[in-house]
Amino acid sequence: MPYRHAHWWVAMVAVVTVAGFWDSYFMKFGEANAAFHAHAFSASAWIVLVGVQSWAIHHGHRTWHRTLGKCSLALFPLMIASFVGIINVSAAGFIAGDIPFYQRFGPVFGWAMMLALIAYIVVFTQALRHRRNVWWHAGFMLTTPFILWESPFSRVIERWVPGQRITGPENIDLIGHQIAFCMAMAVVFALYIGWRHGRRGWPFVVVAALITVQALGMYLIAPTGAWRAVFTVYAQVPPPVTVGIGLALGVIAGRYGWRFPASPTTRRSP
Repeated sequence: MPYRHAHWWVAMVAVVTVAGFWDSYFMKFGEANAAFHAHAFSASAWIVLVGVQSWAIHHGHRTWHRTLGKCSLALFPLMIASFVGIINVSAAGFIAGDIPFYQRFGPVFGWAMMLALIAYIVVFTQALRHRRNVWWHAGFMLTTPFILWESPFSRVIERWVPGQRITGPENIDLIGHQIAFCMAMAVVFALYIGWRHGRRGWPFVVVAALITVQALGMYLIAPTGAWRAVFTVYAQVPPPVTVGIGLALGVIAGRYGWRFPASPTTRRSP
C-alpha cells in the first residue's frame, strides 16, 4: 500500500490545527456561533477520518478502512455545508460594513473558501472514482489536508513568529502574506510528492494546481470591484439557501464518485 506513513502527516496537520485555532476558537468556545462550531466539528472529523483510514489500511484493518470510507459519504456533505456557512459569515460581515477586517478580507476569504470548496469536491469525487486504484485513491484522499493547510498554519505564524502579530488596521495586510506563504508551502510539498511518484503521484499535482488557482485569485480577482459586486449579491441570498446548496453539492459529489467509478482502463495501477 502506498504512503505507509501518511497518517503521521495527517496527525501533524491535526496538531497544527489545534495550535492555530487555540486562541481564536478553543479558548473562546462559548462565544463562537453555530457556523464556526459546525465547521470546526466537520473539518476536524474529516482530518481524523483521513488519518485513521490511512492508518487502518496499513495495519490490516480493512473493515475499519471501508467503514470509514462509507462514513465519509455522510460527513462530506456536512463539511461542504459548513464551508458555505463560513463564507456566509464573511459575506454578512462584509455588507455590514462596520468591521475593518471583513471590509478588507471578506471578499478575499469568500473567494478562497469557494475555491477550497471546489477543490474538496474535485479531489473527493476522484478519490471515490479511483477507489480500485490504490495509488490514486489514497493520493486524492491525502490531498484533502493540503487544501486548507493555510488556515491553521497562517495562524500559527501570526501567533508565534516574531513580527507577524496583527496589532490593528495598520498591519492587517500581514494576513494576506501569511496565507500566501502557507499556500506556497502546500503547493511545493504537493508538487514534490507528485514529482517523486511520477504518474502515481498525479493527485498531488491536481491539488497543487487547484491551490495555485485559489492563491492567484486571491490577489488578482478577489480584490477587484467586479468580484466585490458578485460577493455583495451573494450576501443577499438567505443563508439557509446557500447552506442547502452546499449540502446538496456534497451529496451529489459523493453519489457521483461512488456510482460512476473510473473506467477499467484508468483503474489499473499507473
